Amino acid sequence: MPTASMPLSIGSQPLLLAAMLTGLSHFITRQGGDGLQVLDVAGLSEHSSRRPNDPISLLSYCRALEEAAKATGNANFGLAFGRQFPPQSLGLLGYICLSSPTLGLALASLADYFPLHQQNSRLRLSQRQGICLLEYRTEDAALNRRHPNELMLALLCNVMRQALGAEWQPTAVYFEHPCPGPLEEHRQAFGRGVCFGQEVNAIAFEPRALAEPMPGRDPLLLNVARQSLEMVGELNRVSINFLDLVKNKLVELLSQGNPRLDEVARGLNMPPPLDVAAASGRPWDQLQDPD
Repeated sequence: MPTASMPLSIGSQPLLLAAMLTGLSHFITRQGGDGLQVLDVAGLSEHSSRRPNDPISLLSYCRALEEAAKATGNANFGLAFGRQFPPQSLGLLGYICLSSPTLGLALASLADYFPLHQQNSRLRLSQRQGICLLEYRTEDAALNRRHPNELMLALLCNVMRQALGAEWQPTAVYFEHPCPGPLEEHRQAFGRGVCFGQEVNAIAFEPRALAEPMPGRDPLLLNVARQSLEMVGELNRVSINFLDLVKNKLVELLSQGNPRLDEVARGLNMPPPLDVAAASGRPWDQLQDPD
């Protein structure tokens, strides 16, 4: 079980590890849009994808998917991106799944460690009336959107197909959002049992699938990935908490004029001014924006 978690937010915004940006800009461009422009409109940067363990705004990520759907003219953009998203691109969380002994343990670990990967959201693995359910829920109505939900369930199916084969299809797939229109692409991704307007986003499948071995099972890699993700969660928590302290001090000093580095440092009982930026692990220009 994980022993660390990311901070609750940057300000009021829930966080997501930047691993989810992997390939997004290029995929948007291949679909006919301008990937860099879409990320910029959403308040994200292509550079963040090169630092997969850094936190980004989850709301900005959801916005990027919606902007990508508009820019590419692909009404099923979230689904399409999720279908081609390899589990390895999840970063440490993906390697925890891939190196687990069985699919059941992979999904259990995925649910346990998901809060370190994405906030205000959870995964839950359960059995009801002889059927397994892998549920994906968001705790914020602003996050409960079509494109992120379809991306996530398509991605989860990709994880499961590592053990069950590329042609495997779930018994049923449930989405909370209304039916978006023609379902050909959804049925290609999930089979014919796709239901909309449900109480939960979930993948239903046969319990016997849980015993299937993961082809890349590796106990050493599993332990390394688990410990590394816990460390990432703790480092991000400390970094963002300090960043919030600096921003709060900046807001306070801005009311008195244009603050200098040494004033911010003194207000935080810090040594030399540049240590303020160094301790946060972020460039000074990021700390100057109090929003």
